[in-house]
Amino acid sequence: MNESQLPRPPQDYAVMYVDMNAFFASVEQQEHVELRGRPVAVAPCTADSCCIVAASYEARAYGIGVGTRIGQARQRCPGLVVVGDSPALYRHYHEVIMAILQSTYCRVGVKSIDEAYLIVPSYARAEADILALIEVITSRIRTDLGEYIKCSIGVGPNIWLAKMAAGRNKPNGRTFVHLDALSSFYKGLPLVQCTGIGRRLARRLYDVGVSDTADLASRSLATMRSYLGVVGEKWYLRLRGYEVDIDAPRCRKSISHQVTVVGKRSLSATERRRYTAALAHRLSARLRGYGLYAGGIGLFVALTGFKGVHTHMISRSLTGDGEVTQAALGLLERLDLDGRQIRLFALYLDGLASVCQLSLPLCASAEAARDQSLSLAIDTIHRQFGPRSVLWASGLKAELVPDRIGFGNL
Repeated sequence: MNESQLPRPPQDYAVMYVDMNAFFASVEQQEHVELRGRPVAVAPCTADSCCIVAASYEARAYGIGVGTRIGQARQRCPGLVVVGDSPALYRHYHEVIMAILQSTYCRVGVKSIDEAYLIVPSYARAEADILALIEVITSRIRTDLGEYIKCSIGVGPNIWLAKMAAGRNKPNGRTFVHLDALSSFYKGLPLVQCTGIGRRLARRLYDVGVSDTADLASRSLATMRSYLGVVGEKWYLRLRGYEVDIDAPRCRKSISHQVTVVGKRSLSATERRRYTAALAHRLSARLRGYGLYAGGIGLFVALTGFKGVHTHMISRSLTGDGEVTQAALGLLERLDLDGRQIRLFALYLDGLASVCQLSLPLCASAEAARDQSLSLAIDTIHRQFGPRSVLWASGLKAELVPDRIGFGNL
């Protein structure tokens, strides 16, 4: 690549990055007045061995963060309040925030449940326009969701720099990175504090004499390519403000859900069916929420000793609760699990498509259509009255598979 082949020259104020601050904990404080101003940790359960998934800034002052075990956190902060997570509530707040961002004149890209970027159109890339846009977004969030829902916003010439800026002054920071001040932004910045540079990549760079981010940014294109190949070329451009990180439209290829078995014990046939059915109900509801059908289904069961068994089958298009559950239970029957200690169940659907591929005989398709209609009706009831308002008989133990939000996913 020579200079004539470089992407469009970068511009200041091209990207805004919105990073919600201590999102899960802030939502809990917004919803529960008694938690405001107190150190709060969010976790899937309250056992001392469980890991924290979010901590309020009051808790972070005690060195408590994501991954801290609750027992350790309570030792550091005796007054810590540990609350169970509320995935449905966090998704609702996320949807409101995304609606606010999408109401602007910017192109919005969702990075996770609590992060998004905005590509600012060329006619609005001036400081006054950006400041006005920030005020609109933050005031809407404050009005529509509440004063405890805060965000840090970074502004830069590309997504990566805007994200780095958003992380500089938390909580509630507003940080701008300009092209003529990149050297000062990188000064003293360790490689491992750069988004996208993990310990392994940092070690490779240290081994060739790169000391920090400012040093990396000073290397030539040819040198970066010799260090890291195409990856080095991207870093050369990224560090100079060129845009190389806009997400291309992607089709979801698969979805999965898993649950850990408490105690890592052997389960009876009835218990194994309950876990599998509960997973199937969770997964089929998500599938319909995406408006998709599945052409395959797989089941993985992890055993003690870091071993596992797996089976998969290709099927006609699946979407209804009944047919997904029937297929999942059919897979379970293939596995020899009697007397074996089980650590985890994981069910996944693949071959996803937005169009149902009808199967023969036609009576099977008619049965699937009835199952889908019933499942959609149950989805509607769940949205209005809650996820436990109506249950399939096979889903009476649905609490075995609680709702969860994976890191970086919705």
